[in-house]
Amino acid sequence: MDKIGEHLYYLWELIWYGYVIHFWDWFWYYRRGKIKFTVYDFGDYYNVSASNGRLIVYNAYGSTIEEAKKMALWRLRNSNSDKSSAPIRIE
Repeated sequence: MDKIGEHLYYLWELIWYGYVIHFWDWFWYYRRGKIKFTVYDFGDYYNVSASNGRLIVYNAYGSTIEEAKKMALWRLRNSNSDKSSAPIRIE
């Protein structure tokens, strides 16, 4: 019985995180051309990742949330140029 519960839990996580969360992000952010920001607070600095649905830029640091968002947005916009050294993950 315990194995069945583990399999059902795994299936629930697969459905929830694999489909529902991706659909939610597409519906509210990427479909409208918006950029999704994820902000992490580390006390004295902030780490932001930004995504436009095709590219993800991460490790944009700043002393305030606004500075970190500006850095992530700048790196996301400059990610198409050859001179950029921003780490990008293509989905």
